[in-house]
Amino acid sequence: KQEELNQEHEKFKKRLTAEKINDIYIPKDLGECFTELDRLLKEVDRKEMQSLPKREDMIKYHMGLGMWLRNNWGLWGGSRLQKYFTEKGINHPDEMSGIILEFYHDWLNGKKETWKNWEKNPTQ
Repeated sequence: KQEELNQEHEKFKKRLTAEKINDIYIPKDLGECFTELDRLLKEVDRKEMQSLPKREDMIKYHMGLGMWLRNNWGLWGGSRLQKYFTEKGINHPDEMSGIILEFYHDWLNGKKETWKNWEKNPTQ
């Protein structure tokens, strides 16, 4: 049993630095999330998100795209992106994906630097 726990711990530690998990690229920070979402999403979907009146309206993607982010970018199971957020005091995957989605709305609407202000002071 202890050997299994040790193996799981080693797998987790590797996930915290891996560039890819299950062949999916894991962004290393918030800015990389946006360039990766630009690459992954269809233009029609990006336009729909961009047209939302407020960044808070991105909550409508919490159970779809947000869930995909949480599951595939290792926000639940450990990843370098999860580590980035936890080092900034953000510990819950739902909050992590919410931050990604809201700042992605900014990104799509030409506010490409707002995430950098958050990064300097994430708990405000």
